[in-house]
Amino acid sequence: MSSEAPKRAICTETAGVDAAPSPDKHPSAKSVTLAPINRLPFDIFQIIFTMFQYEAINTFPFTISYVCRLWREHVLAIPLLWSSLHIHERVPRWEMLEAMLQRSDQAPLDIFIDKAPFTLSALPQMRKIMQMILPHLARWRTLHLTDVPYKVRRVLLDQIKAKPAPRLEEINVINQNPFIRNPSPNWRAQNLFKAPNI
Repeated sequence: MSSEAPKRAICTETAGVDAAPSPDKHPSAKSVTLAPINRLPFDIFQIIFTMFQYEAINTFPFTISYVCRLWREHVLAIPLLWSSLHIHERVPRWEMLEAMLQRSDQAPLDIFIDKAPFTLSALPQMRKIMQMILPHLARWRTLHLTDVPYKVRRVLLDQIKAKPAPRLEEINVINQNPFIRNPSPNWRAQNLFKAPNI
């Protein structure tokens, strides 16, 4: 059996993937396929997809959106699939991250940042990250900083100090490296944000 057979078994309509409707449109009922999985109601697809959204950091919604037109329509209609941002590469894929922010619509955001982006150019990378995520501060649900250099972390947290974050529930500052300085006790979330959920 050729390598194309599994794809045809999943969905018979693969042409024009990039011509799928915008994220704010509900999946169309006109997509007709032979595979039983594609006869499932949209709500069941949503449950299945969200169960596996953390299997592949950042790339999961993109990967399944390329299976066929129907799956792409479903994925674009589920903002929660796009709401977990992992900034963990030395050279972040900015276009991918921007697309996720856009497609997450008004869903609460979980943001994960580690030390990798700051390996070569710390402050310029931090500024670029802040330009990307700060406009969405009202949607932040959690912020996770892992081994982020002390100076970068200080500047980052100072940038968002005392700004309203109504959905923010949790801030994690994790130091796995003993040589990275611990945060000041004054950097508690209650002091940093107007965040009623913390």
